[in-house]
Amino acid sequence: MSVGDSASFQLNADSLYTKNFHSRTIPSFVEPGSMLTCNVKLVTIETQEEAKAHREKRIAEREAKDAQRKASETDTINKYLTDNHLKIKPETDGMYILSDKKGKGKKLVQEGDSVEVKYTAMLLDNTVIDGSDHGDERTTYSFVYKKDPQLKGMEDALSNMKEGEEIKALFPSSLAFGNQQQGPLVEPYTPLLFDITLVKIKSGK
Repeated sequence: MSVGDSASFQLNADSLYTKNFHSRTIPSFVEPGSMLTCNVKLVTIETQEEAKAHREKRIAEREAKDAQRKASETDTINKYLTDNHLKIKPETDGMYILSDKKGKGKKLVQEGDSVEVKYTAMLLDNTVIDGSDHGDERTTYSFVYKKDPQLKGMEDALSNMKEGEEIKALFPSSLAFGNQQQGPLVEPYTPLLFDITLVKIKSGK
């Protein structure tokens, strides 16, 4: 290709998000197994020295932006709570339980139990970034508690839940993706909202 040339590529959505974007799941608005079209235009060609200088500049800018996001996360969370008239204190791990509808189950989740959950993950502006209701008509997500890798926030939330219980929680970034970029929507040090329903517990014993 020469400067000014354009090209289109088709990429598998699963590979693009899990391998290129290093995402654990693909967004709910993308159909698993689908093909995505990427349009590319060659804008400029740089020498190695120019490319290195620009790369170092971008890294410095990103690090400065990440530092700013980290420093302002508490203010971001407090603003969300104030704007939504929520006068609640965080749990010991920093999670905020915004609402809690108790279920009829009697058993708390134990390590090794198989759990079936419904969940929706959102940015603080309610933009959905992930959920259990996408792909192959799936409506729930199942895993082994504290055996299969999960967000710390998910594990912490489930630790006090019983079957049928529904909660809305705010995860600080330390319980979500921390200093990691997660796909195109979740930047480092991003707090998240989670709607979680514990559908079923199957004892691991």
